[in-house]
This record gives sequence, C-alpha cells and structure tokens, in this order.
Amino acid sequence: MCVCVCAGRAARRLKLEVRMDHAVSRVLEVLQPAAARAALAAHVAAQGSAAVAAGASAAVATALSSLSAAAAAVLVARMPAETRAAVETDLDAYVSAAQTLRREKAEMPLCWALCLQSQVRR
Repeated sequence: MCVCVCAGRAARRLKLEVRMDHAVSRVLEVLQPAAARAALAAHVAAQGSAAVAAGASAAVATALSSLSAAAAAVLVARMPAETRAAVETDLDAYVSAAQTLRREKAEMPLCWALCLQSQVRR
C-alpha cells in the first residue's frame, strides 16, 4: 500500500517538474529573441550603424539576463495577442508548479516570474 502511494506522489511530482521545465523553456524561447532584438536596436541607436559589429553581439548576449521583469513585460506587451496569451499561460503554469514544488529554476527565479506575471496581466 505504501509503495503505491509513494509511487503516485513521485509520479505527480515528476509531472509537475516536467511541466515547469517546459513552461520555462517556452517563455525563454519567446523572450530571448525579443530581448536580443531590443538590445541590438538600443545599441545601434546609441552607437550608430557601425555598432552592428563586435560591440552589438556582446550587448545582445546579455540582453535577457539583465532584463527586469517590467522591461520583459513591455516586450511581451509588444508581441502579437496569441504569443502574449501563450506567455501568460506558460507563466501561470511555471508559477503554479514552482509554488507547489517549492522550487524554482535558475533560469527564471520565482520572484522574477511573479513580477512578470503581475506586470503582464495589467
């Protein structure tokens, strides 16, 4: 009896972990290119058209890691409605799973995800 109950809990936990991993991946797959485009545009605007060389690639490489939740929400707000809805759904799934598991992914700290979630819903 105990083996079945424990196995059931482990299976549910594993499903939540997989759901959390997939949600983070999908959110980052949408945010990373948007952040890179925004960083490149800002860098080119600041440095001129010659900035597309080495300096621009360095700015783009760190674009998402240095992005605040408010700035990420602005990027999400500029996306098409379908993409915005998908990001909201994935954020909800991540936050729910992270809170249930009492874990967070290094790629997306829970406090950052909660801030982004509240900003996106506005």
